[in-house]
Amino acid sequence: MLPFLREATDTAILTKKETIKKYDVAFYIRECGGVVLHRVVGIHGDSYDFCGDNQVDIEKGIPGKNIVAVM
Repeated sequence: MLPFLREATDTAILTKKETIKKYDVAFYIRECGGVVLHRVVGIHGDSYDFCGDNQVDIEKGIPGKNIVAVM
């Protein structure tokens, strides 16, 4: 989440949230098992598109069941 969250300086508080809106920051699990904290840039039914704040590539089609918490 650079440049907005800096390692060993900033803290993120994660909570379970029933509804997720565009531009929320969510903590989710990729199909490969990796864990990610990225911003929601698109919502398509029960799948979401994510992008890190310091990235240009959009990760598309993340199932809602993979979202663990929001910041």
